[in-house]
Amino acid sequence: MLGEGALAGTDWVWYEGLSEWVQILQIEDFSTALPSNDAVLTADADPPSEEPAATPDPTPAAAAPRAAVSASEIAERVRRLQKGNKSAAAKAAAKQPEAEAAPASTRIPVTQIVAVVLLMAVIAIAAFVVTSSLRKKQRPLPKEVVAKGTTLDVAKKLNELGAHMARDGNNEISGIHFPSLPISTNGWKLLSELKNLQRLSVANCGVTDADLANLKPLIHLKVLDLSDNPITNKGVEVLKKLPELTELNLSNTKITKDQVDAIKKALPKCEVMREAPAPPGAGGTKGAPP
Repeated sequence: MLGEGALAGTDWVWYEGLSEWVQILQIEDFSTALPSNDAVLTADADPPSEEPAATPDPTPAAAAPRAAVSASEIAERVRRLQKGNKSAAAKAAAKQPEAEAAPASTRIPVTQIVAVVLLMAVIAIAAFVVTSSLRKKQRPLPKEVVAKGTTLDVAKKLNELGAHMARDGNNEISGIHFPSLPISTNGWKLLSELKNLQRLSVANCGVTDADLANLKPLIHLKVLDLSDNPITNKGVEVLKKLPELTELNLSNTKITKDQVDAIKKALPKCEVMREAPAPPGAGGTKGAPP
């Protein structure tokens, strides 16, 4: 079409490999063959907005004379353009494996994966140990085996000391109340043999900090009344180690409020009752039998 003069240098063309339409005079292989007057871009020349379409057959009579270009020369220039496009495509294809191989450098090393897996395993084991420990703490402690003869003998002797006793469905002593009676060393020894005792009231029995040490074997105590006794903060550690306590009466004792809070922290399920010590001569609150 250039050879016949049907196209001008300012005409817009497109071929496969171009990103947009260009004027013929912008294509190096063809611009050198155009007349000098065609090598000028017009300011108002806009590229077509539609996809490439077949170029309409111009009317030879209306076309202005153009410089003649042989068909063989046009074919050679087209061949060079096509060869250039193939070279560009080959270069792009050669770079593609490199681009695909690039992510390999970002792969996580096996050692890091192993380290993460081991860390997760350690965390899982630690969580299991903590959970098992908490469950173990929540489970009720198994009852101690106390010989029936021992229970009968202890009950007889405690009766002689003036203690009141309550029994459970298995006729085992479950609760003991000393009605404002001083407890002797022998009395404390008898109490420590009742390892499954659940309720104990020793209100106003002259219990001291040293006497509280006798409570250590009674790990199944649930209700303990120590009101109106001269016990102090020194005996708190013994009380904190009675794991099944749910009620603890410390009214009119010398245990301070901060130590009561310490007991509540150690035994979160235990309700602790505390009142200020009664004024001298006012008399204390008597503990009620279970």
